Amino acid sequence: MKIDISHNLAELQRKYSLLPEELARAVPRSINRTMIAVRKEATVEQRKDYPGVKVKQLQIRMKGIAARQNLPRAEIVFLSGRFNLYGHFGMKPFGKFGVRFSKKPWRIDTIGGDADISSEMLARMFRTRLRAGGRAVVMSRWTKRRLSANVLVVPGLDEHYTERHLGVKLAAVARKRFPEVFLQQARFLLSKRSLGAWVGV
Repeated sequence: MKIDISHNLAELQRKYSLLPEELARAVPRSINRTMIAVRKEATVEQRKDYPGVKVKQLQIRMKGIAARQNLPRAEIVFLSGRFNLYGHFGMKPFGKFGVRFSKKPWRIDTIGGDADISSEMLARMFRTRLRAGGRAVVMSRWTKRRLSANVLVVPGLDEHYTERHLGVKLAAVARKRFPEVFLQQARFLLSKRSLGAWVGV
């Protein structure tokens, strides 16, 4: 997700009668403040599909690249790290190895990337620890055979961004928010210029 307004710099300067150095300050500030609203909206949408996952865990999987004066472009990179079912989504153990979830994520895959998880496979979920490293996971079997087990995971934010068409909503937020923030910045800088001219008199 990117915000790049380098092609609109001349138009903004002309519309708000800003000096070049004022424009150079206003643009990156406005973009970066716009991105705060974009990240907030992204988190709101993600929480609907990753119920029970803490906001902090979602936010650390969004890498922000801030705009600068010499590069009026900001970006949010949605990382690909998948979510472990174990300990999330209202997980409740039952019996010796059984597990249930009170909150359903938007999709469940196997760690190998298989997305066609049947309801029968979900009914065969169980909790265990991997032999290598001892990490707690939720697994299930493709069939009733013991050796057909595979680790279950929830896709990362990169897939969620693409498949849920999140870019459309976030772009709408950016288009609405940037003019509002830029107007605030322009008025602030113009008021400083006017004040400086008055003091100079």
